[in-house]
Amino acid sequence: MSGYVLIIDNQNSVEPVVELALEDTGLSVFRVNDGPGAKRRIVQDAPVLIICSQTIAGDEEFGFRFCHELSGHESFSQIPVMLLCERIDGAVVDR
Repeated sequence: MSGYVLIIDNQNSVEPVVELALEDTGLSVFRVNDGPGAKRRIVQDAPVLIICSQTIAGDEEFGFRFCHELSGHESFSQIPVMLLCERIDGAVVDR
């Protein structure tokens, strides 16, 4: 498998072991820590998978908005996204 996985995470929620496992499959891993950086990278070269933290820089809605924006873009709507969500008061947020 070739291509790369884009990780959007400013809190290092994605463990390095996950990156190593992805690299072992032949995928490269590219990390960004904000939305503008992610958008620039996606436009440059679309990834085969995006792993995105729900919360970026204290914005608890970032991941949801990012997925919504991506799904509305014809060229990028087919990229799979793994959204890392947090538990809130013992409940999982479902959107």
